[in-house]
Amino acid sequence: FARNPLTGAVYQIIGTQPAYASSETEAEGTAHVVGGGIGARRTSAFKDWFADGTGGGTTQYINALYGVAPSGTDGWTFTSPGGHIVKTVTLDDSLPELRADYALGGDVDKLYVRHGLSPHLWNLIRRGQYDLDPLAVSTGRIRLANRGDSEPVVAQLTYDANTVFNGAAVDDEPGLTEWDALNMRNQALVHQVELSNVDGQNNFSMRLSLESGVTDSDGDDLPNWWEIDNGLDPDDGTGIHGRDGNDDGDAYSNFEEYVLGLDLGVAEFNGLPQGLIESDVSGGFTVTFPVLAGRSYRVWYVDDLTGTWQPAGASFSITESNPAHVWTDDGSNTTPNPSTVDQRFYKIEITRP
Repeated sequence: FARNPLTGAVYQIIGTQPAYASSETEAEGTAHVVGGGIGARRTSAFKDWFADGTGGGTTQYINALYGVAPSGTDGWTFTSPGGHIVKTVTLDDSLPELRADYALGGDVDKLYVRHGLSPHLWNLIRRGQYDLDPLAVSTGRIRLANRGDSEPVVAQLTYDANTVFNGAAVDDEPGLTEWDALNMRNQALVHQVELSNVDGQNNFSMRLSLESGVTDSDGDDLPNWWEIDNGLDPDDGTGIHGRDGNDDGDAYSNFEEYVLGLDLGVAEFNGLPQGLIESDVSGGFTVTFPVLAGRSYRVWYVDDLTGTWQPAGASFSITESNPAHVWTDDGSNTTPNPSTVDQRFYKIEITRP
């Protein structure tokens, strides 16, 4: 699970409860297909799916009982029976990230590790794969984003040079028994991803990140999902990749383009929202302006531009975009009452988590 610390929203991002192991003992299936039917039904994370080496290939570690011992203050070391697989899983101090460091020995020199990604499980249950992106694969990084509801929710895997993504992995038997589903999405509500160690490398590592819409690895006020969508480095908060970067040379910094929902690849010099002020029959004013989902807005006012701007009530959050949101100044949050003034100026403050 991941939690957005600003809103308190909690999302399940790995595995799924509705899937049944098809066994009263909760033993997991050790083959994709058994007797023409589904053999493996569930995958969470760091699942040691298949091991190979001098002792031959085996799926015995799927249901094996590993020994567990603490490692430092934020980690655990899991040791397989016989000690052939040792993995230390550590929780990052500040980021929603788990790191697994593997060490192989004995008759195991090749290990295939599977993860069942289910970003925003409740959305997947309600809407299926409608809001789910295709799996995004780049060098050393794999991401699966769900863009349903108010913010993107992302499962991300990164891995070192001793680890490789197995893009040819399957979850059926090609040519024999093939599921009527996207490859690696046949298990209920998850997309499986398989990593393994590079041949000859018995020590390898991978990181699993569970990201809400505000996860910001480099602390530059630009969330990871937005930086990656726009070709920026989420681990570099400096220069063109940081808050004040402006690679397209327009009137807006990266942070301003993020808040305003502008296109980072297009130079824009008039991207601020435009509003309309009108008087109403009660003597007040209405302010009409576009709003975007995922932002908070606050109206400020002043009757004389040489005076001090005052807030017209608290900020309010928007969950659905609207090109013509109407805010009314009826005097309940402003003074003096708008019906008693000849003119009033307004400005809109926009923030985005």
